[in-house]
Amino acid sequence: MSKNAILAAFVLAVSFGTVSAVLAQQNGPPPPGPPPAGPQGGAPPSGADFVKRFDTNTDGKISADEYMSDFTRMDASADGFIDSTEAPQGGGDFMGKFDKDGDKKISKVEFMADFKQMDQSGDGFVDVSEAPGPPPEGGANPPPPPPN
Repeated sequence: MSKNAILAAFVLAVSFGTVSAVLAQQNGPPPPGPPPAGPQGGAPPSGADFVKRFDTNTDGKISADEYMSDFTRMDASADGFIDSTEAPQGGGDFMGKFDKDGDKKISKVEFMADFKQMDQSGDGFVDVSEAPGPPPEGGANPPPPPPN
């Protein structure tokens, strides 16, 4: 082999190795443990995070109007329904949670049913104590304790 061919092979090998190392560093392996559930990674959102997201007047609780403003924001077509093209992340779990009649769209009544379920005190507001938080240790449905 000529000196130029050897030099070209060496430069090509070094370039390939450098590009591979940069890509591996950028994409790296995922961190150990379960994937983060929070919007920015990290810990799953808490009840306080939930209230903060919807509480536009910052009184420490969510009113039905504040909750429904999220429905209005998602209803891009303004037809009174949220379909899978308007739902977060293409529907999926969101549609499954809210679309109770299975018509592949979420009505205002279906959306408000979730608010009413959270409002355990029946006072028309959802506060931190009623807001959904992270799942209990061991997942949303931990196994029952063993019989005595």
